[in-house]
Parts: sequence; structure tokens; C-alpha cells
Amino acid sequence: MTSEHLGSIRTLVERLNQAWLAGRYDDLEPLFHPTAVLVGPGFTGRVEGRAACVQSYRDFGAAAKVEAFEIGDLMIEEWGAAAVVSCPFAITYQLNDVRYEERGRDLLVLVNEDGAWRIAWRTLLVESTARA
Repeated sequence: MTSEHLGSIRTLVERLNQAWLAGRYDDLEPLFHPTAVLVGPGFTGRVEGRAACVQSYRDFGAAAKVEAFEIGDLMIEEWGAAAVVSCPFAITYQLNDVRYEERGRDLLVLVNEDGAWRIAWRTLLVESTARA
């Protein structure tokens, strides 16, 4: 993997997390492929298309109050115009008056078209959830 691609992929993940955490959902749109798919934790549910993917972030942001969010070191594998990113995370949030503490991995499949990396597929692999 070239250092240029590695830097571009890391920047995309940073932009993704900064945008949704700040409630700047319109900034998410260019990060997703037009036919992107989001699959819910445990491979339940499915959202298809860029607009629906962005809307899923809006919906979470409207329903949950994030108290803390941290990411660990990214694991990135690239094969030409495709890449997989595994991003360990820890998040604490409140949803429907219940406080959740979760740890897991954000798993992203990226494609590079016209020199730009975009998210084509995403799911969360939740390793642990605690309700406080």
C-alpha cells in the first residue's frame, strides 16, 4: 500500500467520525459511494444508497446523545481500487433514557474511483455492550 493511499484512507475515516460526531451530516455525503450499503450490528437490517446511509447517521444523532467516543489504531488492507478498514472503537451514549457503553469495530469496505476513496459497505461488530 502506498503511503499516499494510506493517508487518504485515514483522512476519510477521520472525516467520517468528525462529521457525525459534530452533527455535520451533509459532510458525510461525499464520503459514501452512491450505491453504498450499511448493515446493522449482528448483520441485521440493511440500508442501501448514499442518501439512506447518511440518513441513518442523522437518525442516530437525533435519537442518541454521545457522551464519549474513541477510536484505536486502524487496520487497513488494500487491493488496488478496494480496501478494508477495521476501526476499533469505544462509545458511551444515551438512547431512550438508557446509557450504553460499547466496544467493537467499525468495518468499512472502500472503493477508489476517479482517485477518491469512498465507503461502499459498512457494519459494526459490537464486542461488548453494557447498560449503565
